[in-house]
This record gives sequence, C-alpha cells and structure tokens, in this order.
Amino acid sequence: QIEFDPVADLATPGGQMIRQYMQFLENSLNHGLLDDPNMLVASQACDLLLTQILTHLKSNVRDILTGQEVSRVVPRHVKRAQDYIHANPSDTLDMASLSEIAECSYRTLQRGFIDAFGLTPRQYIRKVRLKLVRNDLMSTDSTDSVATIARRWGFGHMGRFAQEYMQEFGERPTKTAREA
Repeated sequence: QIEFDPVADLATPGGQMIRQYMQFLENSLNHGLLDDPNMLVASQACDLLLTQILTHLKSNVRDILTGQEVSRVVPRHVKRAQDYIHANPSDTLDMASLSEIAECSYRTLQRGFIDAFGLTPRQYIRKVRLKLVRNDLMSTDSTDSVATIARRWGFGHMGRFAQEYMQEFGERPTKTAREA
C-alpha cells in the first residue's frame, strides 16, 4: 500500500514542478488539447501527472519498487540516537559518540537510520538543524541575523548552509526571515 507524507510541501523544487505541471494541464484543458479526439494525449498527460506525484512527493513508493521492507517500528538503538539528536541539536555530534549513545556499531546505526528514515545519521542531523533554523527565522520576535541563527544550530559555512536550506525548503533563508 502506498503511503504519502501527510504534508505535501509544494514550495520544494519537486512540489513546484508538480504545481507547474498541474497549471499546464489546466491550460491544456481550457484550450481543448485533452478533448476526446486526443485520448492518447490525455492518457499520457495523466500518466505523467501520476509519475510526477510518485516521484516528487514523499512516500514509500521507492521502498516498494526496490523491494525493501518498509519499516514501521524504529529500532531501539535508532530511537536512542534520534532522541539524543533532538535533545542536543546544537552539539557537535560525531558518529563515534552517537554510536556509543545508541549502543551499537556505526554501520548498524547507519543502516538503522536509512531503513527507518531513508537518511544517514548525518543527513538526519542536518534536517533537524535546518528545521530549527527555519523555526527561528520564522519567529516574529527574532532580531538575530540569518548567519547568527545558522551558527547557533551548527552551520559554519554560510554558502553551503544557504544551498542546503534552499534545497530543503525551496526558498532562501533570507526570504524566510524577511517574510516572517
């Protein structure tokens, strides 16, 4: 059974692609491109829309197609590491100490995170930190600069941070701060 993430973020690059394709379909419908004589075109347009949705919205489709078992329960060692990451997101979290906290080897922890979240532990930490930066940027009472907030959550290289932020949220951190 295919399950999608309950929140579809159409601000991400994949979400924007889906939105643009839907606008294209709307225009095509309004101009008769997908009328009865063009059933082949209409069928292909529907297939392409489904492909866009399956490709760009977060779901378990990739796991199903590759035959990987879809994990519903997070293993205890992964949960320990996950809890520690959320409790100490601004700490320097190296994989050796995280493995020690999780009471397993690095490879076991890595495999557990990939199975549970589709991310390595490092990628998971980055995602948590990016969300914390976004929360701070969206806070209406924050007067700190983007760089100050990014450094607070462990981002030292501002260019790389801005690139990762853009990739995750589909907009520049300065735009998020400006619109808050």
